[in-house]
Amino acid sequence: MNNILDEILAYSPKVEAKYKESIIEKFSQKQVEKGGDSRKFFNMYWQPFAWAAMLGFKNDRRTPLSGKTDPDIFKYSVINNQAPDILRALVVMAVGKLDDNENIEFQLKRLKKPDEIVNIINEYANGGFEIISRKLNEDPDYFYEHNKFITDLFEN
Repeated sequence: MNNILDEILAYSPKVEAKYKESIIEKFSQKQVEKGGDSRKFFNMYWQPFAWAAMLGFKNDRRTPLSGKTDPDIFKYSVINNQAPDILRALVVMAVGKLDDNENIEFQLKRLKKPDEIVNIINEYANGGFEIISRKLNEDPDYFYEHNKFITDLFEN
C-alpha cells in the first residue's frame, strides 16, 4: 500500500494563471533555460510556488483558488526529486492546518486523501501569492533587494 506522500507525487499544484505570469515566470527561469536573467532568483517553477506556500502558511493566509488556473505547471514529484524535505514540510504544514474542531476519526479519514492535502497546500500558496503580489504592487523592485525573498520568510 502506498503512503500518502507517494500518492501526492502524482498531483500537480494548481496555480492561478495571473500568479504564474506575474510571479512564477518573473522570478524563475523556465525549466529548460540555462543562464538567463540574473534577476531571476529561482531555477525551477516549483521554487516560487514553495516560497509562496511557505509565506501563506507562515502568515496563516489561506485563499481558495478563484481565477483561471494553470493545472499542470509541474508535479509534486519534481519538488520531491529536488528537495524532498521541502515537500515533506509543505505536507506537514498542511496536515497541521486540519480543523481542530473536527473529531479525530474524520481527520484521520481526511489524512488518507491526497487531494485534501494538495488542496490545502494550493490554497496557502495562493494566499502567499497574494502577499507577494501586494508587495510587488507597492514596489515592483521589492524582491530585487538582496535576499529579500528569504528575509520575508523570517520576519514577524
